[in-house]
Amino acid sequence: MLLKLFKYDMKSVSWNLGLLHLSLFVLILVARGFENIMPILSDILYFIFGVVLVISQFMVHISFIKRFKARTFEKESYVYHSLPVTVDSLMLSHTLGYVIWGLINQVVLFVVILFTGMVIDPGSIDWLMVGLILEFVWFSTWAQIATTIANHFPNHDRLVLVIEYIVCFFVMLFAWMRATLWYTNHMDSVIVEATNTKVWPYILQYGWIICAVVALLALINYFSARYLLTKHTDIV
Repeated sequence: MLLKLFKYDMKSVSWNLGLLHLSLFVLILVARGFENIMPILSDILYFIFGVVLVISQFMVHISFIKRFKARTFEKESYVYHSLPVTVDSLMLSHTLGYVIWGLINQVVLFVVILFTGMVIDPGSIDWLMVGLILEFVWFSTWAQIATTIANHFPNHDRLVLVIEYIVCFFVMLFAWMRATLWYTNHMDSVIVEATNTKVWPYILQYGWIICAVVALLALINYFSARYLLTKHTDIV
């Protein structure tokens, strides 16, 4: 059942997200092609690419929020209520789809980095992949718990969801500022060059701590949403 749910999730969002990410590849290729012919047009296309890339990252999140809400709390949920579907299957298929589309989005960014001539330290790839996967797992579980909480206020669910994300944004911003301050105070020396960076080796020393914290937060989100869904919906 998990694989079937995952298939339906991917089918429901792949058309819009697929076209959006395909447009990113077209934009970057055309922009590269006009670099020497029409630099101004190339710069405009690069700017448009950057805007669309940011939009695509939001669209991945919004698409999976809408998907989770539709099949859990709206009319589509009646179909799932009549099937032998567990809460875990619903949540895990949602998370799996989110992770895959999140990684696809980052592949586009990775291609851009290669086009710009930047060099990525091969030793950082493993930690980078682990970090990205955990990041997307956290985002998907946060979408689940935030949507579930908002559903308890049916007349103001969108407002509650917006407030939740605003609060989450400022909490994450504060945590990032504190982490950056700690990083700056404990860093002996940082040399960043165009083709070589000395920052990664230092960051990787503490990578496991960051990954552990993100994984813990994801588990808290997951089990909190699971509890609310199990106790307050008909999905069992």
